[in-house]
Amino acid sequence: MVKKDVFRDNNISELNDLSAHVNSKYFVNRNFSIYVHIPFCKYRCGDCDFNTYTNTNFGVGASLDDYVQSLCLEYDLSLDIFEKENFDLPDVSTVFFGGGTPTFLRSDNLALAVEQLRKRFVFKD
Repeated sequence: MVKKDVFRDNNISELNDLSAHVNSKYFVNRNFSIYVHIPFCKYRCGDCDFNTYTNTNFGVGASLDDYVQSLCLEYDLSLDIFEKENFDLPDVSTVFFGGGTPTFLRSDNLALAVEQLRKRFVFKD
């Protein structure tokens, strides 16, 4: 079970500032897409400017398997911000996975990331 309050206690004030700029009028009649960043790579390419990490960058106790839990915290935080702003959230039309190398995660973790999105957001048919 993901504990939302762990993330919220550390970062909510910074994200409240961000939520002040969310305005649903900018999203009227537009497709709503979600981008899921998977920042892991086997090697870091010399010309890469993306936020990525290799196995040698992980700190003590960090693991790829924990990453989906972190994604779930971000999913929940996004929903909290939309709710706080009374944002009429449209149905999701597209989910993009990028990074890094999304397939660096095991397939069951990628499937779980999608499953957790589907539990939280409404998708277009």
